[in-house]
Amino acid sequence: MSPDTSPTPEASLASDVFVETTRLSGAEVLRIAAFWGLFAAVTLVNRLLDPRRSGLTLQPGEIWLTVVQCTLWTIATVCIFWLAARESESRAADLVKLMLAGALAAFISTAAMDMVRESFFPMRGGRSRGFSGRLFGFGGLLLLNQLVIAMGVVAAGMARSYSLRLRARRAQAVLLQAQLTQARLDALRRQLDPHFLFNTLNAVSALVERDPRGVRRMLSQLSELLRYNFDGPDEAEITLGSELELLDRYVDIMQIRFMGRLDVEARVNEDLKDAMVPALILQPLVENSIRHGVEQVSGSGEIIIEGELHGDALVIRVRDNGPGPANLVLAQDSGSGTRGGVGLRNVRDRLVQLYGSQQSLTLRRGDDGTGAVAEVRLPYRRSSGARSSAAAPLRLDA
Repeated sequence: MSPDTSPTPEASLASDVFVETTRLSGAEVLRIAAFWGLFAAVTLVNRLLDPRRSGLTLQPGEIWLTVVQCTLWTIATVCIFWLAARESESRAADLVKLMLAGALAAFISTAAMDMVRESFFPMRGGRSRGFSGRLFGFGGLLLLNQLVIAMGVVAAGMARSYSLRLRARRAQAVLLQAQLTQARLDALRRQLDPHFLFNTLNAVSALVERDPRGVRRMLSQLSELLRYNFDGPDEAEITLGSELELLDRYVDIMQIRFMGRLDVEARVNEDLKDAMVPALILQPLVENSIRHGVEQVSGSGEIIIEGELHGDALVIRVRDNGPGPANLVLAQDSGSGTRGGVGLRNVRDRLVQLYGSQQSLTLRRGDDGTGAVAEVRLPYRRSSGARSSAAAPLRLDA
């Protein structure tokens, strides 16, 4: 078997950062050209307004001198910016390379400008001392000026590289955090699936001999729920309407198990069914009400699901007519409490991962002192395909 040579996510992210920092966009190249074009215009205006001049005219040699200088520095700036982005920001050797590259660009610019000057403004008598001879005269001042420009370009290139690397690292940190959050959500969802499957199969085994037809119906609904878990969308959130449809399958299984002793009703305004909620958030809450509420009463069990809007928060409540929790609230931090089992801890952890401090999950007694109320608060957001319609209660009982 050949070894796996595919890049790791970390290597891929590092490659993305490298590409982000080394590639100059077309807009950046245009801005560089525009800067040197403006520099050329300012230089020509400065020469034109020199009080030592006679008249407001420029000689062709002066124009060509400025054009050659700014064209060469446009090319050199692009090259130095590219080189600065490729080099490490912490190695002194790389800084020396950049300074040498800037010095080389300054020397080339000086030589080219000297050739233009020699062509348009030859020395008297037609003699020429050569570039090496002129370098110690006026050409030396020109080289010094070009070196100052080169160091400015190198500094700008290093500043650009640092800025882009910092921005890319921040984007990488955001991406890694999003991947970590998704991994935690996936882990929590995988934890919930076996828990739900185990409880449902126990219910199936209890009815195999008493109600074979009901068992077949339960298995059919269970397969639909499992198909959604395995093949459904990977989004962490779905609409409340879709969540209620999924809950309907679970409730159908439980109603077969309780043989008519379970009544579940959802009192949710139609306008709220486009609200985004965590996928599979209701099923563990209803399961908790069944296990610790409905199973504890001798008569018919009742569960009511309510959804309402409080300001910018969506509030979902699951009420039951059971004996109520032994402890009044589900501890938000520890997840302890008689009724704070795997399902509620899973719900709480998923809410924290998705909404941070903007969410809450509480478990308390009913307003009349009986039963239990599990209440979830989360930020209200509507799906992109939101619609408005009249209010109507949704019945989930068979």
